[in-house]
Amino acid sequence: MVFNLAFFHAVIHERKKFGALGWNLSYEFNQSDLEVAVLELESLVRRSKNQIPPFDVFCYLAGSVIYGGRVTDEFDRRRLLRIIERFYCSETLKEDYSYAGDEVRIFLYFIFLRIILC
Repeated sequence: MVFNLAFFHAVIHERKKFGALGWNLSYEFNQSDLEVAVLELESLVRRSKNQIPPFDVFCYLAGSVIYGGRVTDEFDRRRLLRIIERFYCSETLKEDYSYAGDEVRIFLYFIFLRIILC
């Protein structure tokens, strides 16, 4: 779960490189956001007592409070919440979960076949 958080943090940083295509406005997400999110995740896991932690609660905390507190544009806020929902849902605990959608897996499969057959 910490890996998911670190990966989410990297993705939102990577989006800054694309200018207006990544975020409508420039946001200064930093290491302290990640540290606070890790502490909140740890707290939720401890409170869940070896059960699956409530993903919706963490998505709200991280997406609307910790990271979302910096986001002022409504479209960016919706984008941020959608990204974090991809990283924190019950499906992420499955062994065959992919962060990319089925379309990407199919695309990569066709590229793999093309390389092998050519």
